[in-house]
Amino acid sequence: MRSPDKAWCCFVGEVRHRRLRPVEHQFSYRSFFFRLDAGLLDPALTKKALQLASPVLRDEQADTNRSSPEVIGSSTATSLSSPETIRSGEHPEHAHGNASLMLGHRWLPLFGVNRTALISMHAEDHGSERRDLPLSQWLLGLLNAHHVPRPSSIRLLAYPRVLGYQFKPVSFWFCDDDKGDCLAIVAEVRNTFSGRHAYVLTPHTLERALGEGLGSTQILKNGQTLSTNKCFTVSPFCTISGSYRFRFFNDETRSLSRIEYHDDKGLLLITSLSGERIALSSQRLFKLTLAIPWQSLMVILRIHWQALKLWLKKVPFYGAQQSPSPPQSLPSQGT
Repeated sequence: MRSPDKAWCCFVGEVRHRRLRPVEHQFSYRSFFFRLDAGLLDPALTKKALQLASPVLRDEQADTNRSSPEVIGSSTATSLSSPETIRSGEHPEHAHGNASLMLGHRWLPLFGVNRTALISMHAEDHGSERRDLPLSQWLLGLLNAHHVPRPSSIRLLAYPRVLGYQFKPVSFWFCDDDKGDCLAIVAEVRNTFSGRHAYVLTPHTLERALGEGLGSTQILKNGQTLSTNKCFTVSPFCTISGSYRFRFFNDETRSLSRIEYHDDKGLLLITSLSGERIALSSQRLFKLTLAIPWQSLMVILRIHWQALKLWLKKVPFYGAQQSPSPPQSLPSQGT
């Protein structure tokens, strides 16, 4: 198993949100998040497993996703009617030990993967609502359905559970080739209506979406703009029309994920999650838990608090909307 320093790391920073219309509204909160090797969540997503996976297996995974109601047109969505997700204990793929990643004493585990701890990451917090669909099959099926070459490594950037509670507005799966270049990014979005949606961001649809050729470009780079049509409700104070524009800046010491939402009148919302990498130790993680306690719970409480403020400012409320029709285009890349 890779050393914890290479397999996972923690970033401390803040989340920012700014609304431009019909009234200006903005806020920022301190937060922390993790980037970890997806193979820690599901052994089928380790580098070795990805390299050994056969094309036949990948085709079967894609067929499973295509036959699922979670796949809509050319974009893949997971709409939840309940908060149930995959139970890691029910799948051998998820039931592997991560004792070497535990920090602190046995009676007070500070960090754990697929196990209870003060701060933890769990496979069951991601992927499909289907209990019979492992995390690896969901993710690799998405990539195959979007014609993404098989990645050699996959990393997850996401909020952890804190004191057992989790709510993850957005999580990002970075899928790299054997040279470390990014082939695709899966933005897994969750709302407060128990819904999820997966946007697959790739370099292959700019030609269709914008009428511009990509030539031989097959990878995503830091700072590039990735755009996709919106087809899922996040804020009930926005319509389901328009598009998102994503930009990512990631290296060994910093992480920045920026999302812009554009409607038919132009730029409406700007959201960003940024952080600086910290050196991990038992003391640091314990202090982090004390400094930002109940982070996940506070995320959802703050969402409702900010919603109340928007309502008091008489911003139009649209509620949870269903996509009127399957998305007409896949995510696209610009510069």
